[in-house]
Amino acid sequence: MICYGLRTDFRRELFEGSMWLLAWADIIEELKTVCWCGQGASCNTRFTGDGQIVRDGTQIVVGGNDSYTALCRKHFKEGNLGPKRLK
Repeated sequence: MICYGLRTDFRRELFEGSMWLLAWADIIEELKTVCWCGQGASCNTRFTGDGQIVRDGTQIVVGGNDSYTALCRKHFKEGNLGPKRLK
């Protein structure tokens, strides 16, 4: 069986389904993504229309590139969405 999905939400908390898939998996292959700075991105980041990072709220909100982006840990902690996003 092959499964694809996000490991954690925008708060860096595991989704319940991800927790069990990770526990039961024989092999885990991670698809790498990159932060705007070029470093590996490990953080799903939700942001508002005016470029503010959302740190709390409901776990799931429907949206795509207009609501979420991938950041490295440094920029996630700083709240820095990069030069192409409003801050």
